[in-house]
Amino acid sequence: MFKKFLMLIVAVIFCSFTYNTEAIVVDKRPITVGVSYLQDNEITKAMLNGAKKAAKKLNAQLFVRNGRGETDVQMAQIHDLIAQQTNCLVVIIEDPKANSRLAENGEQSNIPVVLVESKITDKQAAFNAAYNAVEEAWNKAKYNKKVQPAFYSGY
Repeated sequence: MFKKFLMLIVAVIFCSFTYNTEAIVVDKRPITVGVSYLQDNEITKAMLNGAKKAAKKLNAQLFVRNGRGETDVQMAQIHDLIAQQTNCLVVIIEDPKANSRLAENGEQSNIPVVLVESKITDKQAAFNAAYNAVEEAWNKAKYNKKVQPAFYSGY
């Protein structure tokens, strides 16, 4: 009888050490931010520098896609970023009306989308707009906030 009681105590102690250890694992992967822009120019370069600096500060992984001046290519790249399960998107757009469906696509996929207008004329303002956009997208993804898409403009 004593041996059975002792085995029960040992089993309880052993199970208490091994119970639910998988629930303690924390996901340490960085949040991924997809950045899509339509064409190369000085303003876009300033925006990309701002996005890279924000991503570095936030320890986020940045995926940058160049639409090469083609709206259809940019749309395909954004769909690709969504398919890759990017945590959030920052889209540098030329025409807000033409690309308004980008926010809808991201919202349908439960991916926060932040739009940045590329018609900013000042490089520092462009840098700041992209920096703030990456920060906002990262915060939305990190805290899983279902918020309306943001829009940054230099005007």
